[in-house]
Amino acid sequence: MKAIEMILALPPVSIFDSIAAGVRNSFQIKPDFTPYLAFEPLQSNDQANLPLASQ
Repeated sequence: MKAIEMILALPPVSIFDSIAAGVRNSFQIKPDFTPYLAFEPLQSNDQANLPLASQ
């Protein structure tokens, strides 16, 4: 909520918004285009959970 208020230059809606930490430090001025390695999931998204065995 605080990020939206900061982007739109709005005043805080509540005390919680006013004391919340901002997200400015999460970003940097110069982007990092270093490639990354994506891991393939071990389980398919289509696979359903197996039914529980009746006891």
